Amino acid sequence: MMHKEQDDAAAAARAVARHEIDAWIASSTLRSAAREHLAPDAAPRTEVLSRVEAILVHPRPRSANRRWICELLRAWAPLEILFPTRDYRGTTGISGELPLHVGLLVEREYGHVLSIAHNLPAAFELLRADRSRLGLQLAVAAGLQDVFRDEGIPPQEDADWLANLRQISLTMAEYLHRQAIGLAAVIPDTLVMHYTAQIARTQRLLREECLARGIVEGIEIQAIA
Repeated sequence: MMHKEQDDAAAAARAVARHEIDAWIASSTLRSAAREHLAPDAAPRTEVLSRVEAILVHPRPRSANRRWICELLRAWAPLEILFPTRDYRGTTGISGELPLHVGLLVEREYGHVLSIAHNLPAAFELLRADRSRLGLQLAVAAGLQDVFRDEGIPPQEDADWLANLRQISLTMAEYLHRQAIGLAAVIPDTLVMHYTAQIARTQRLLREECLARGIVEGIEIQAIA
């Protein structure tokens, strides 16, 4: 029975990944430049599926997937704040102002991207493409929460955990961007300290879970930013 459950989970996880990849490729918001590299064996598809396979062979897939989510949010949030895919105004600590300063922020924080792109518009395209790729992975990882759900935990708890961590990650991304170009903070220092401690604690607990009994979990995020 155990093997059947594992096989069922593996099939469900792969189905989630393929569904999200197909939806991402079909998305009308995906720029034509990205579409040129989306053959069935192209890098985004291979990258996502390889990460799913790494989670499937992990003795603690739920913890491994949550750790992947943490790493994805850390890479995705700074780009999402600069090139938002939705209106975040009204969310704690998010002003909606940073897209007005995106040129200066790219020059200050993403000089390595600018040196590759040679001009700001091209750098913007590279960063948007990276945000899109990370967003795809985040959608897959979010979908995997249902596949690897602990039966003793209500599904809403996983959804709330992700929503809370996403909000905190976006808020901290805005805070750090504002610091980089000398804009006044829009949240108090006490909240910054609270969020920083919460993120660090979450990452530490997940790392300990993944490394328990000598387990080494090898998912890494490779982002442009």
